[in-house]
Amino acid sequence: MQDFAAIVGLIVVIVLLLVVLLLVAWIVGENTRSGGNGLIVAGVLGLIAFALIFNWVFYRTRPYVLTRFTAAHAIESTAQFQHKTKLFFEVGQFEGIVEGVCHNFEFSPKKIRLESRYRGDGAMKFSKYGNQRPPFPVASAGTYELSEVDDPLLIDHIESCKERKVTERTGAYELTLGNPVVVVNGIRREGNRAFVDFSWRFESINQVGRTLGRIRGTKQFETDDPQLTAQEKSAAPFWDGTAELVKYDDGWRVVTVELQHTSRLSHDWDYSSEWPDPNFNWSTFDEDENHY
Repeated sequence: MQDFAAIVGLIVVIVLLLVVLLLVAWIVGENTRSGGNGLIVAGVLGLIAFALIFNWVFYRTRPYVLTRFTAAHAIESTAQFQHKTKLFFEVGQFEGIVEGVCHNFEFSPKKIRLESRYRGDGAMKFSKYGNQRPPFPVASAGTYELSEVDDPLLIDHIESCKERKVTERTGAYELTLGNPVVVVNGIRREGNRAFVDFSWRFESINQVGRTLGRIRGTKQFETDDPQLTAQEKSAAPFWDGTAELVKYDDGWRVVTVELQHTSRLSHDWDYSSEWPDPNFNWSTFDEDENHY
């Protein structure tokens, strides 16, 4: 009801604004004997005013009016969503299954130019490690998979665990695989809180993303799923997500975004790092909230 009242109020404001503009145009036309031109000017000004007001109310990172469209834009704009839809992987030494045996990941020599290009155009961020001393961590799912695909970005050298020198590429990485977009499937409200179910996908997937088994497998699974419509299949691969929004004085704020542990195991997105993710900055409007 509150959002409905806001929409009605917006329509009233726009109508009043148009009336004022038409009145001004009529006065200008009477004084300059060019009433027709005055109406044209009023119409153009009215369209501009409408666009500005629509953008201010609906197309905000914290919308005043919550609809499926505004919720999708709000989720897409957040640091949480932008970080969680990245591919997280690491270069360095990591604990293996067998005690005393470690995985040592490095970029494939064939992919050095690609790595440099991604870092140069801002598609990939890098956080350097300070040392490679024990105890060694466990590598991420993305790290393992990048070394196991047919055309690997990483090479895995399995050797005994020991302290190793940090190179210029030793550290953690986050890679943009494509532009992630959200489609809201439903909104459930409880007072000043809203719970959003959505699907998300990449508008396009880059060279590295197309090699990943999770992406290829999800696309195949969804394409073959008889319960999905032709339109849904055309959007494959896509994943499920949920978000919670809370209404503040400056609009609806996204407080949590979850992309994993959906109802279908094959749809889980396991490539992102933990949140918060302060070692990386993707320049979102709320990046200052990305801290422990």
